[in-house]
Amino acid sequence: DVGTPRLAMSPATAMFPTSIESLDWVNPDHVVTVACAAFAAWCLVASWVTGTHSHVDRLWSITPAVYAGVYAYMSAFDARCTLMASLVAVWGARLTYNFARKGGYSAGEQDYRWPVLQGLAILGNPVAWQIFNVSFIAAYQHFLLLLISAGPMSVAFAMRGTPLMFTGPDLIATVCFISFLALETAADEQQWRFQNAKKKVKGFPRDRRARDDYARGVLTR
Repeated sequence: DVGTPRLAMSPATAMFPTSIESLDWVNPDHVVTVACAAFAAWCLVASWVTGTHSHVDRLWSITPAVYAGVYAYMSAFDARCTLMASLVAVWGARLTYNFARKGGYSAGEQDYRWPVLQGLAILGNPVAWQIFNVSFIAAYQHFLLLLISAGPMSVAFAMRGTPLMFTGPDLIATVCFISFLALETAADEQQWRFQNAKKKVKGFPRDRRARDDYARGVLTR
């Protein structure tokens, strides 16, 4: 059928070149795979240089937008690809802003859980920790980010040229995304205000009804 988009293979397998020789620089799946490897390598080297391990956290909201942007650009800004990339960019901007105002990009800042894990007996050995650093912190987390964003974008890229319909699945997906974005943005602000109040920021009005929640450290209602 000439009018039906053709998917030669599933996005999960099409995404990965089988060798250096098979790299196709006009295939966005291959381009984002190389970008993912570069991001992972940078975070690994940065962890060795700085001795901290939250470099993936700093890129968590950025790399999906980069991957989505690659697909939009290489589709010649097809309507569906561009819409999806724009939504990913807005979501990433929300996460980046929220992470930045919490001090996530400050020099030396690190998720408290990495030192906790490093203190475990099974990971206390320097060799064991570096294996974990390479395999999970640098490689697996970036691979996960690649699949989350590039998977759907690969499907959209394969459908490029087909009309963007705001009367069916395209409309439902867009409305759901925007609704979740609004909900998460409101939740971010509530969390920010709550955490600041919990720390007794001078002049911040504490809600007496949330006394137990302040003591617990988590807003439960």
